[in-house]
Amino acid sequence: MTIFVKKYITGYNICQQMKNHAQQPFGPLIPNKVSNRPWEIISIDLIMQLPESNGYNTICVIVDRLTKRVHFISINNQFSFKDMA
Repeated sequence: MTIFVKKYITGYNICQQMKNHAQQPFGPLIPNKVSNRPWEIISIDLIMQLPESNGYNTICVIVDRLTKRVHFISINNQFSFKDMA
């Protein structure tokens, strides 16, 4: 029975033409800003829940978008975002 249903649906043009798309159409692509000087635009990421070493268990990764230079800062995960800023 299921084989018959699958063959019937795949052979039926209206079923093939009326498929619903689960995703909305994508918007226009907007490129990221390009900085004019180093350290003008940065990205920050936290790598958390690492095994503790010398009292630290989190790494803060700061990347310059222009030069791709990176700073790794070892911190403890007991901080506030106000302290991070």
